[in-house]
Amino acid sequence: MRTVSGKTKNVSNHGFYCLVQEPLESGERVECTMVIPIPKSGEPDAVLWLKCQARPLRVEAVAAGTAFGIAFLIEEYCVIHINPVQIDLAEQSMAMG
Repeated sequence: MRTVSGKTKNVSNHGFYCLVQEPLESGERVECTMVIPIPKSGEPDAVLWLKCQARPLRVEAVAAGTAFGIAFLIEEYCVIHINPVQIDLAEQSMAMG
């Protein structure tokens, strides 16, 4: 199993779009852990950790092929925990196997 980190650009209740350094195959099922900021919580570092199973729907080369934009469909998800942490809030990890 390999781990890929990315920067999420858009998140909705059905999916998300992120930038990664290596491409994935469309339809390949991946396990993702996203760290999502909670801006209206009143706490500057409040985040929600979301674990999900997702599939890439669209993979496109961006930045002259040095990065790839991937649109994912979320198939299953669960909230892992909610608490303030000191991390880059836009980072996410994807485990593929």
